[in-house]
Amino acid sequence: MTVPRFTDAVALDLSLGEAWLVHHALLDLVGLGSPDGDPVDEVPRGVVSVLVKLEDGSRDFTPMELRHIRAACGRYTNRADGVATADRIHAAAVVHRIDDVFFERLPPVD
Repeated sequence: MTVPRFTDAVALDLSLGEAWLVHHALLDLVGLGSPDGDPVDEVPRGVVSVLVKLEDGSRDFTPMELRHIRAACGRYTNRADGVATADRIHAAAVVHRIDDVFFERLPPVD
């Protein structure tokens, strides 16, 4: 069996609302999403690259960037404090879309 290499950038279809939510969830992940956040000492390079791409309007992400997005959105959906239902729905949709991207790239089971 050939092990797939997930190195190519993948276009992630995001609505404007989803892109905003991903941006906010990533800032929240590193403690910069709210005034009372606890910033991390060093922001992972992949998070910075996703933020830059989102701000530039790009939706093409490397697999590692997709992992950062998925982690941030997954965490955001599970927050207990004041997250709007619509934001949870957007975050969950992004998580499912990323899961679909990775699932489609897996080799078939023999």
